[in-house]
Amino acid sequence: MITRHLAPVLTREATRMPIVTLIGPRQSGKTTLVRHLFPDHTYVSLERPDRRNAANDDPLGFLTGLEGKVILDPMMGGGTILHEAIRLGANVIGVDIDPIPVVQAKATLTVIPLSHKKNAFERFFDFLRNSYRDHFAFTFYIKIIA
Repeated sequence: MITRHLAPVLTREATRMPIVTLIGPRQSGKTTLVRHLFPDHTYVSLERPDRRNAANDDPLGFLTGLEGKVILDPMMGGGTILHEAIRLGANVIGVDIDPIPVVQAKATLTVIPLSHKKNAFERFFDFLRNSYRDHFAFTFYIKIIA
């Protein structure tokens, strides 16, 4: 197999994150690399329309029959399969050639502590208050409910 500079990064991130996404052009070795780096994972290809339809129609049912860690390849779509796999306790690797599903999955699956969200919200409204107070004759009221 061709030595890939990305291999140590994927291996490291797979130990730190519940989802690691690898994207790239077709036939560039993504599947070969992932299968080589994670031989203990079950490999499931979603290129066959029947499997892809089964996964889309009943994600939980599709995942229930899978054991251990799973690689879903090549289209993770909106991340429903990834969400369900994590809910079932799996560490999953989502692979997609389209960057939009990658961004969507990362956004919905990234755990951000509530304290960080509150802090960002307060900073945002402080910025608005300070930037626009001279332009408007009203007050920003912020109430954060825990």
